[in-house]
Amino acid sequence: MSNWNPYEDPVNYIVLEGKKSPGLADVAGAGTPRNWEERQGYGLSGATLWFTGLGLANFSVTLRLYSVADWDAWHAWKSIVKRVPFGRIPKAQDIRHPLLDELEIKSVVVTNVYQPEQTEDGVWTVKIDFKQYRKLKLQLMKPEGSKDKESDDPYDIRNDQMSKQNQALAEEKARLLGSG
Repeated sequence: MSNWNPYEDPVNYIVLEGKKSPGLADVAGAGTPRNWEERQGYGLSGATLWFTGLGLANFSVTLRLYSVADWDAWHAWKSIVKRVPFGRIPKAQDIRHPLLDELEIKSVVVTNVYQPEQTEDGVWTVKIDFKQYRKLKLQLMKPEGSKDKESDDPYDIRNDQMSKQNQALAEEKARLLGSG
């Protein structure tokens, strides 16, 4: 869904493995983390940042159960978030919600399901923690410097040339691995 508007099209549930969640669902904490490594040299002032790839989002969904029907729906739905038996490998699950769609979060693993808690008179909540799942992609690069001034330092020039060469090789490797 692009340009989702919660006032025009309220969505108060998630869809996990094709099944609509019970009660009312609140999605919280999802984002688009980026991983950066800071590299410093001995006896040097400053540092260089290396982009080491896109991180995986951690977020939670809180289900609010208001009625007997919500509880019945929870008991029918909770099997898709239960812990995998020992000896079995957990699998990622498809998830849908407009907020997650905007962040390109389409697949997740369950990291924790908390016990139901009564948070108000007649309102029970169940919190479920998720972690985004995404296949690995080769992506290692240094961010571009400021465009205000290009360095005329021979070491910076050589480092830029080597970075471009490494980037080209990484792209070629990714292309070859993708076509195999």
